[in-house]
Amino acid sequence: FPTRRSSDLEALQIVYKRNATLFVFFLLVINLVTHFIPFERNSIAPDDYKLLSMTSMEEPASLKEYFSMYPDRPLGYFFLDLQAKIVGDNPRRALFFVFFSSMFVLILTFLLLKKLFENTFLAFIATLIFSILPNKLEVYHTPIYANLSIIMGMYIASFLFFVYFTERHKNIYLLFSLFLYIVAIFS
Repeated sequence: FPTRRSSDLEALQIVYKRNATLFVFFLLVINLVTHFIPFERNSIAPDDYKLLSMTSMEEPASLKEYFSMYPDRPLGYFFLDLQAKIVGDNPRRALFFVFFSSMFVLILTFLLLKKLFENTFLAFIATLIFSILPNKLEVYHTPIYANLSIIMGMYIASFLFFVYFTERHKNIYLLFSLFLYIVAIFS
């Protein structure tokens, strides 16, 4: 028979998981409301349009060519070209690309802070502040910067996997951490 103490612990774990889910949902809604409704720029800016339309018409280069053409940030330019292929000159698609890349970063930030603070509420508050920082607003104005959100997500995921590695001592977490860090460095 389960003891009262073990059933109380199970109930607390269920509440804890539900709170984390509710916090993530609330963070995503806050991000949507503060940065995307109403969206300040309903169309792609002229400079963004030029870059996206030029790169979407070009033949894609091989990954090796990116390293020779852009030695400082080869994967960053690869991501920009890939983004141009996905977005093209469609402002709605660009908005969705920015929206989902920002949500990706927000969820990873919450998971990392929850792991570091070991407190769901503190992680929620810190991620909420991160989400509504005024200096982040420029990222949401231009679809060209969606790749920066993806790269930032890679850095955060790299750090998260490193924290998992230090806790669990499984080399796979270290490999994921190093891989994401290296990809982010070259982006």
